[in-house]
Amino acid sequence: MKEQETLTKQKDINLMVEEFKQRLVDTINQSELPAAMVYYIFKDTFTNVEQSYFNYLNEASKQLQENVETISVPVQVADVE
Repeated sequence: MKEQETLTKQKDINLMVEEFKQRLVDTINQSELPAAMVYYIFKDTFTNVEQSYFNYLNEASKQLQENVETISVPVQVADVE
């Protein structure tokens, strides 16, 4: 039973990833921005996401060291200026 729940959650996250990627592609196409502008927007956004990811890893590591069983730190991406 536990294995089936894990498989279901895995399918859900995979579906979520694919849907997210498709929404990004749709948004880029609908924006009609030049490729250079999209590049810089993604570059800035990636920098923010990367920092959020490293913050998550640091927090997860601290929680693991404190023997906390659940790790739940939502991603917070700063607004691009």
